[in-house]
Amino acid sequence: MPPNWAAGQALAGLPPAVIARAKAILGELERERSELQAAVAPEVPAAGPAQLGLFPPAHDPLLRELGALDLGAMTPLQALNLLADWQQRLKARA
Repeated sequence: MPPNWAAGQALAGLPPAVIARAKAILGELERERSELQAAVAPEVPAAGPAQLGLFPPAHDPLLRELGALDLGAMTPLQALNLLADWQQRLKARA
C-alpha cells in the first residue's frame, strides 16, 4: 500500500486537487441530504408511549373499499369511475 493511501492522495492516480474537490462536493451533498431528510421526516422523540385517542377510529365503508382495491389490476377508466362513485356517495352523506 502506498504511504499516502490512508490520506486519500493516491486514489486511482488522481491529482490531489481533484480528490479535494470531490470530497468537498460529497460533503455538500451529504449535508443537503441530511437537511432534506430532517425537513421531510422530522425525528420523533422515542420517549414515552403514544397517546391513545378518546374515541375508536370510525370504520368508513369507503376506506374499507379503498384498502381492498387492487390498483394494479384497474384500468384508468375503472379508477375514474370508482372515484366518481365515491364522490357521489360522499356528497349524499352531507
